[in-house]
Amino acid sequence: MKKKLKKDISVPVTVPEIEINTPLPEEVMPAEPIVDEVMIRAKRKWMAGMGIFILFIVILGCVAFGYNKISSAPMVQIITPTPQIIVPSPTPVVVMRIAVWNGSGVGGLAGKVRDGLKIEGYNVVEVTNAPTVQKGTTLLLNSSVKSKETELVAVLKKNLIEVMKVEDLTEGEYDVKIILGN
Repeated sequence: MKKKLKKDISVPVTVPEIEINTPLPEEVMPAEPIVDEVMIRAKRKWMAGMGIFILFIVILGCVAFGYNKISSAPMVQIITPTPQIIVPSPTPVVVMRIAVWNGSGVGGLAGKVRDGLKIEGYNVVEVTNAPTVQKGTTLLLNSSVKSKETELVAVLKKNLIEVMKVEDLTEGEYDVKIILGN
């Protein structure tokens, strides 16, 4: 004969009733509230994070602005003087009265030659157009300045004027007459 066993076993459990406002026994309740401890840990983490952030900013600033304590060499500032252009004041040995006539057909050439002669210290008293177009530049000198022929030819050459012929000039209102040609 077989007997069936019942598998349902129930054990009665008694649960004490606790009122909501009733405090827990001391072994269950911590000495300090848990919320304060969590807040302290959160503040510590935040402070450590801010410290690392500030340190990162300081290091970045040092790198960005070239702060380098490894190099002990002092910084030297090199001051280069500004070059000054000194233009000597030209003084001609003999004061000559010079006339420049433009016979080249190129407008303004006599004025440019006058400017070049004045820079060299010569006294240009007249600038005008020649009555006819000339072939080549002619230098006319009176007897009082005949010794300055080489000097005048060099000054004109410096101003890109090639003298083709040199002639005598009769005494008059000019010591030198330059007739520019093409």
